Amino acid sequence: MFRSGRFNFYLAIVASGLLFAGCQSEKSKRDKEATMFQLHMETGPNAGRGSLMVNIGRTNQQFSIYVEMDSFIGGDYLDEANLIDSADGNFAIRLKFDTRGAMILQSKTSSNPGRRVAVECSFGKEEGQHRWIAAPIVRRPITDGIFIFTPQVTHEEAERIVRGLNNIAKQYRKDNSFLKDDSFP
Repeated sequence: MFRSGRFNFYLAIVASGLLFAGCQSEKSKRDKEATMFQLHMETGPNAGRGSLMVNIGRTNQQFSIYVEMDSFIGGDYLDEANLIDSADGNFAIRLKFDTRGAMILQSKTSSNPGRRVAVECSFGKEEGQHRWIAAPIVRRPITDGIFIFTPQVTHEEAERIVRGLNNIAKQYRKDNSFLKDDSFP
């Protein structure tokens, strides 16, 4: 014989434990998400073997540009990423680079005014999640190490991209902290 109140209490404990375990597994999945990105400078169609024509954006809003095949910066110089939401429903991704990354970004944007910086991104295992998501025009040299762009992705994809970028940045800081010492040239 048992009391229903005691049974409900134990049922509530078990249910909350399962819910907590489910949240932990979802958090664990999110902590393992990874996003790889590279920035490529726009070039002309006559650049030869060192250039590549890419399609930027989603299928219904794509445009094509030529970019340098070799990227000039990637996730190994990233300090953090943020998703910036505006009141009108638009959003942007903000990338903050470390000291070396900021110098690279400044050098590349100073010498290429009027050109685009193409953002190549891989953020999932499904097909279509490796794509070129943005190509903002360089209007002025970026001297503060902060690159902000409006990606051609859904808000949900942008959240996923930012989580993965921060996970990778955290991993680089942890694994390569001795390489990031600013006392080295």
